[in-house]
Amino acid sequence: MTKSSLRTSSPEELSGEHFPAKLGLIAGSGNIPLLVASYAKKLGIPVVSILLSNENEEPMRKLSEKVFSLGVGQTGKILKALHGENVKDIVMIGKINKQVIYNKRALDLRALKVLTLMKMRDDTSFMNAIFSEFAKEGIRVLPQTLFLKEHMPDAGVLGRKKPSKSQLMDIQFGFPIAKKLAGMEIGQTIVVKDKSVVAVESMEGSDNAISRGCKIAGSGAVIIKVSRPNQDWRFDVPTIGLRTIQTAVEGNASVLAMESDRMLFVEQEEGLKLADSKKLVVAAHSCEDFT
Repeated sequence: MTKSSLRTSSPEELSGEHFPAKLGLIAGSGNIPLLVASYAKKLGIPVVSILLSNENEEPMRKLSEKVFSLGVGQTGKILKALHGENVKDIVMIGKINKQVIYNKRALDLRALKVLTLMKMRDDTSFMNAIFSEFAKEGIRVLPQTLFLKEHMPDAGVLGRKKPSKSQLMDIQFGFPIAKKLAGMEIGQTIVVKDKSVVAVESMEGSDNAISRGCKIAGSGAVIIKVSRPNQDWRFDVPTIGLRTIQTAVEGNASVLAMESDRMLFVEQEEGLKLADSKKLVVAAHSCEDFT
């Protein structure tokens, strides 16, 4: 496994000295917030969790010093909770329904003010606006990868099955395209077959894009997931999990190719066991391999 980094730091520079004395964890849905909380607890760092989803409330309470359950659009209450617990450093992680920006009734006055300052409604603009509010309050947003470096795979075939020559050609064809689309803030996942782009991820999310692409392509689709060229590690680190593997298997895909060193692969043991049983190729590639 490899280390990851802030956009302004090399992997080697991201060392233990960056760990905070206390961690505020703003947790969306999914299991990844649990990994962050568990690792922080292992390091002896007290965790104050703000849950934006009740999905993992019980286990998060066991891992946290204190827990608040608030909505995505309750910016004012989130800031008040963090100040009340003297939290200066936070990690924002887990799936967050960013479609809340289209539902003004779910936003408090502070969130509405943030929304009016946004020139665009894409993910990056949304999160940068939120980060700006935290910065105004003296709160630093840490990279998600600081607590998850062991889940970022090196380049290589991760499962038992190796890609065939034709599959490698599809991967080589699709990787640069996926990288360009990710750089344009369109999506980070594409589905290809026979050197044709079948589906591109948008706001629907990668699993839905995979399902749609496999349905169009039929059996043998090649799924490619990459990071943005200028990925902000404070949010939306591209992630592969068991559900991604299940979706690929259900769609009779032949390959799941991810970018090495710049992506989380969680639930890896269960995911690779399923992939191997269904002869799904799972591999990590560096973009440099295809330039």
